[in-house]
Amino acid sequence: TGVQTCALPIYQMEIISEIPLENLLIAAWHFVLMHRQGMIAEGRATLDRWGAKVPGKARNFGSYAFGSNILHSITAVYPVLQTKPKQTAANSFKPLNRDPIDVFLHNSCAYYGSVYTVIAPSTSVDPEIIYTHADLALVDKFGFHGGRIKETSLHDLEVRSRHLHITGTGGIGKTIQMRHWFFESVRDYEKTGARIPVFIEPKEYKLTDESLCDYIIRSMQSHNEDLTADSVKQLIKSGKIILFFDGADEMSEENFNQFQKQLDDFVKLYPDILILLSSRPSYSDITFQGFTSLEIQRLTQSQAIELVSKINYCDSDAKKRFIAELRKSEIGRAHV
Repeated sequence: TGVQTCALPIYQMEIISEIPLENLLIAAWHFVLMHRQGMIAEGRATLDRWGAKVPGKARNFGSYAFGSNILHSITAVYPVLQTKPKQTAANSFKPLNRDPIDVFLHNSCAYYGSVYTVIAPSTSVDPEIIYTHADLALVDKFGFHGGRIKETSLHDLEVRSRHLHITGTGGIGKTIQMRHWFFESVRDYEKTGARIPVFIEPKEYKLTDESLCDYIIRSMQSHNEDLTADSVKQLIKSGKIILFFDGADEMSEENFNQFQKQLDDFVKLYPDILILLSSRPSYSDITFQGFTSLEIQRLTQSQAIELVSKINYCDSDAKKRFIAELRKSEIGRAHV
């Protein structure tokens, strides 16, 4: 079949988002041939040879007429984009065997691989899919904030301190940030085998735990009962673990007081173990002696838009309107 082209005034043209490649090439070629100064006659002659012009009608170009006198080969070369698989909690660690530590990490990733958010409170989501980088700020013992810290990988933060207290108001994203660091550490362990990340929710802490070591053992065994107490103690003594305590403010006052004392004793015994602990700002760094306090900052406008873009909404139009409001909002330009 032939390919037809026709010229219309701009105001009569329909806005389109897709166009067949051959139509686009012919249109571009038509423009070049018809508008080359000093060579208009040659251009018209070429078009007439390809397809006769009938007054008042579009040219009809027969497909057989194109390229009949081209005798050399043309090879199209284009790059193939190599896309990385999307990082998710589910693919953070896949055990190669039944090694107790591998099973522990696999089960931990599965258990902590979903969260509920303020934006989508009725549906659990993969924290790694919606994770959006948020800046941090140093907080001194008087509550004063330093400048924003934009390099927030665990490796960057460990340079500052091995004992980090992450604070932030309710719903600002402490749990998602803590789990992101946990999954980051899991992937590091899979590559290097250096340190085993252990994610713990202190709200499960009990006064019956004689020491923090006992609590860590109990927490790890809840994800793999084949882990022995002696093997966990050996990991702790060798410093080959990273501890994540998420939500210290969710304990009762009685439990918290004992936990704080045991944490202080633990840090004295094992100062080289990297420990991250999160809570709301009311639990200041004075409570956790020796910890560097970092507060999660409100999202900037671009960070907020990135976060909303990652969340699946049932109403896609509402999502687009929300993003549009964020773009023009004065509040959004500062922080969300």
